Amino acid sequence: MDEVAFKKGHRYITVISDRDGRALALTDDRGTESLAGYLRSLTDGQLQAIKTLSMDMNAGYIRAARIHLPSAFEKIAFDRFHVAKQLGEVVDKTRQNEHPHLPVESRRQAKGTRFLWQYSDRWMTENRQEKLVWLRAQMKLTSQCWALKELAKDIRNRPWSEERRND
Repeated sequence: MDEVAFKKGHRYITVISDRDGRALALTDDRGTESLAGYLRSLTDGQLQAIKTLSMDMNAGYIRAARIHLPSAFEKIAFDRFHVAKQLGEVVDKTRQNEHPHLPVESRRQAKGTRFLWQYSDRWMTENRQEKLVWLRAQMKLTSQCWALKELAKDIRNRPWSEERRND
């Protein structure tokens, strides 16, 4: 499920689809009621048959799932792009908090390195790799957050067997 901007502006609809991408329902807005109404329309058997509910981190969707879907926390799978965005923001906030506590010379060298912590391997030149190695030695907390972000990326990009994917 996901919300989609309807025309231009701040009007949204929620699209609820099955694993093959077929739309099951379109509901107004992107709040709690947009998912809750759909879940209320399902029978107990249909609710029990839901194995996974993939969504972004919309608080309204999470609330609706918790209220109306049995074992919701075991079934919610957050959208990979939103997870990556959140992890990137954690790395950046940690970097911002840690930067003022560096020694003056290190602070100067670490200035302007925000995007270095976000580059994918594809954009990581040898120069950038060397700088990142140096930064990781200077900024331990940021380095730990970065390592967790990279681990999450590796897990997300891991190839899964078709058998496991269909569980």
